[in-house]
Amino acid sequence: MASALNQVVIRSEGQARFLQVTGSLAAIAARLTMRSPQSIADWRSGRKVPSPEARARIEGEFGIDAALWDVRAGADPADPEEHEVGATSLDDCINVLKTIQRESKRDGLLAAERVKLADAEARILTLRARLEAAAELSEDRYVRDHPAFRRFCDLVIEALRPHPAAAKAVHEAIQRAMRQRDEVDSS
Repeated sequence: MASALNQVVIRSEGQARFLQVTGSLAAIAARLTMRSPQSIADWRSGRKVPSPEARARIEGEFGIDAALWDVRAGADPADPEEHEVGATSLDDCINVLKTIQRESKRDGLLAAERVKLADAEARILTLRARLEAAAELSEDRYVRDHPAFRRFCDLVIEALRPHPAAAKAVHEAIQRAMRQRDEVDSS
């Protein structure tokens, strides 16, 4: 059970609100007339989402709108363009982080819930750092490999052709800069 709780990734508004339901997994399962609390643990951790029938029972018992399981965490439920579920991009990661931070400020959280949210926040911050670094490298590669940038470099070198020493120095500086960036990219 403890390992399931340590792996919480808030993917949807439905899951975020379901995490606010108090009581043991067994007690929640009983209220939803379910035989096993494992499904409750899976829904709370974000590993699985409830079926439409289970969503209807959750809505009836806890007042969590069934449609919120399809709304990405941190998104505006009224804006259908923000409904894609899952932390697959930097924007999604930031939205999940906002949800975790908002949930952490709620009154009445148990110590164990605060620990879970802090752990989830740390993992999302790590993911955010990786995604931001990847985005920066991707932008750099895009600029460096873009045909317009390549043409610009060729034009500069061509303009310096009447000045062989300057042309050679500029060409070597460009090559050195690209090699250094490649080394940074590969590390």
